[in-house]
Amino acid sequence: MTRAITILGATGSIGQSTLDIIKRNPDHFRVSALTAHSNSAGLIALAKTFKPARVCLSGGDAGDVRAALSGDGIEVLEGAEGLCDIAKAPADVVVAGIVGAAGLASTIAALEAGQVVAFANKEVLVCAG
Repeated sequence: MTRAITILGATGSIGQSTLDIIKRNPDHFRVSALTAHSNSAGLIALAKTFKPARVCLSGGDAGDVRAALSGDGIEVLEGAEGLCDIAKAPADVVVAGIVGAAGLASTIAALEAGQVVAFANKEVLVCAG
């Protein structure tokens, strides 16, 4: 049985480390969704490699991501709302890899939706009190 993994902050070091584990263990894990703040080129490359159902560019216009992934059947979201939508969507594990307070809203959205969240840093816990 493969576990569906959502990665919040896929283009950062935490996301890259998580994706390396997924890549080396395809019988155990698959990517459900990926997010990035502004690295649209990185998000596009990861989406083409891992074929998630959804991606989100949270810090900018996702037009170039939509254009690049138009024939791949991947839903493209954008902005803070899109990030929270991805965090709430069903997955076996949501990896919270967005640093600092920027990851707070999406992590809370995932927790409120009953997701299992893998915290990759302490900042969200500190910010949430």
